[in-house]
Amino acid sequence: MTRYDTYLFDFFGVIVDEVADRWFTNHLPNTSIEELRLRYLQDADRGTLSFTALCDALGTLSHQTSREVAEQWNNYAHIRNDVVAQITKLKNTARIGLCSNAPSGFVESLLTQYNLEHLFDVIVISSNVQMVKPDTEIYLHTLKQLDADPETTLYIDDTADNIHAAKQLGMRAVLFADKDDLSRVV
Repeated sequence: MTRYDTYLFDFFGVIVDEVADRWFTNHLPNTSIEELRLRYLQDADRGTLSFTALCDALGTLSHQTSREVAEQWNNYAHIRNDVVAQITKLKNTARIGLCSNAPSGFVESLLTQYNLEHLFDVIVISSNVQMVKPDTEIYLHTLKQLDADPETTLYIDDTADNIHAAKQLGMRAVLFADKDDLSRVV
């Protein structure tokens, strides 16, 4: 039996390698990642800029087509099979949720492409609910969808601000750096 009845996972940086920062570094090396995040990802994560529109804008900046940018983002999304294996084991004994900041359509396409949807009882994508981590409202929304209590939920994310917000709500939270971080707590 597990110590928690609910596990809540971030997607990028936990289940899949981080995509945006890698793409920014490789294709727009002379522009600050923070500037690009603020200018483009913030709107995409909030749902006011679609993934297609994001790729259009980044394509213009990098002198590529929108399709090339989308393909590159998709190619940068390497699934961490060791994490997926741990989630698969947890699925038998607990509720599993996914809560990710991402542009609409991108996470969903990766979940379908890699046949991962079945691992999650609830999938919450920031752009679909117009709430963005670390705003506590997105965690409360996800917990409600899971019918979960914060005190019996373990949250796993690779961003310190998101971890802090989850802890404020009473969740146990783990800052993810590698699969060993997850192995120690499940």
